[in-house]
Amino acid sequence: MQKMKSPSIKAVLDQSFNDLAPFSFRYTHEKRRYIHTLKIIRNLVSDGTKILDIGTGAGITPLCLKRMGFDAEGLEYFIFPKNKTSRFATRVFEKSKELKKRWQELGLVVHEKNVLTDNLTPLGSFDVIVSEALIEHLKNPKLFLKRTVGLLKEGGLLVIATPNQVTLMNRIRLIFGKSIYWPINEFFSDGEDFIGHWREYTQSELEYMVKESGFEIIQSDNINLLRHFRKIEFSLKNLRALIYLISNLIPGTRDMNYITARKK
Repeated sequence: MQKMKSPSIKAVLDQSFNDLAPFSFRYTHEKRRYIHTLKIIRNLVSDGTKILDIGTGAGITPLCLKRMGFDAEGLEYFIFPKNKTSRFATRVFEKSKELKKRWQELGLVVHEKNVLTDNLTPLGSFDVIVSEALIEHLKNPKLFLKRTVGLLKEGGLLVIATPNQVTLMNRIRLIFGKSIYWPINEFFSDGEDFIGHWREYTQSELEYMVKESGFEIIQSDNINLLRHFRKIEFSLKNLRALIYLISNLIPGTRDMNYITARKK
């Protein structure tokens, strides 16, 4: 009897998006990033590997990983309205009880904990930790990476991704006197409660922080994942996509920095 083919990563991702709708809808524009992360993990470790996705949002990454044969869990704090982080806890997440029920129905474990301040010891230790688009929101990246090290087994892997500070688009903004930072009205009005991008990092800065935190870097990439050129027509949206297309020719100017590292 012929062995059945396992579903593609794209098929697993699409199914997970459907099963987590409408909570997954706000992440639709990030599908290419999810696929890239899932490919990295599939190529690094074997089935059954214990994985924690920190800053999991709606739980898309760990649900996909479970369906790919891994022992995956999520950790999230900021999307829940009761934690008073209103810019992340958008209207769809006001129904967080429904989301938690969905996780339970899908057999997905998501820990509601603040990675910087809560006791993480009960979670145990993991073979792989994933962190996508989180570190730029945190005021203390050193503490975040220190606590990440504490959750990993010896020789465990960290897969971390964050927006690149020096994209070609950002460089053009600066030339025209435009800020590359989060909107000033949100930063100014929220004060210490601001949860936007406190700081984005260049690829070399991210490498430095990871190495200083006790990791050996296995792979470091600067890659375009958030936008792509669709068709030849003039629009502001497509102009941005064209700039990102050009950035493929200029090292260090693509939109995402990815690092895979091993705990020493």
